[in-house]
Parts: sequence; structure tokens; C-alpha cells
Amino acid sequence: MSLLTPAVLWAIFGFLLLIVELLTMGFVLVFFGVAALLVALLKGVFGLDHLVVELLLFAAFGAVGLALLRQKLMSVMKRGSGAPSLDRKQVIKLTADVAAGGTAKVEYQGTPWDALNESAVDLRAGDKAVIVATKGIQLILRPES
Repeated sequence: MSLLTPAVLWAIFGFLLLIVELLTMGFVLVFFGVAALLVALLKGVFGLDHLVVELLLFAAFGAVGLALLRQKLMSVMKRGSGAPSLDRKQVIKLTADVAAGGTAKVEYQGTPWDALNESAVDLRAGDKAVIVATKGIQLILRPES
């Protein structure tokens, strides 16, 4: 008997979606990850064995979760984000030009980040900028005063 049964494949797919969600924090894939895990459970416990039904259940669970819970989850996360970011007020030396109102890839703590220059002043590589906030995996920058 193979260890990679269809139920296990659904579970692996669900966990992969949850891992990608942790990297993106868009609060979309989490619902489809949970939906895949539910399909895996139904398949393993009740012997669900119709691919079309599995795909429809996956789509329905994901869409219903997304429609009913995403806004609530996002508002809870925003409420919780009132805590100060550890990166906030950190001064960084830019590794790339970031146009006023524009975005670019910069290096921060040895890792590439998307950066948004929310000021009206162009920032040049080598300039110092202050992190005023983080949005997911994006740094929000202003020129150092």
C-alpha cells in the first residue's frame, strides 16, 4: 500500500497552501488550505472517492470561508497590529534607488525586501531612510531627517 494516498495528497496540498499563506499574508490561501484539509478528512474518514465532488467541495469550502471569514480575520489582524513593529524607526542604508511614491527591492538585515517610498522625495542608493511601518513583507520608508 502506498503512503501517498489521495487523502494524503489533499492534506499535503492543504499544508502547502497554508505555508504559502504564511509567506504572503494575503488571507486568501488560508481558506483554501483549510478546504483541502477538510477534503482530505472527508476522503480519509468517509471514503469520498469522486474527483469532481472533491474539487467542488474544495472550491465551495474555500469560497465560503473566504466570503464569510476573510473580513473578520483581517479586522482582527489589523486590531492586533497596533503593537509597534520591531522594525519601526530603524534607519537603513538603501541598496537601491526608490522613487518618490515608488517601490523597489532593498536589502534589510541581509534579506531582500519590497520597499515603498511614501515621501515626495526620491531616495537614492546609499541614502539613509527610516522604516515608518511594515505592511506584510513590504517596508514603508521615509527619508531620514
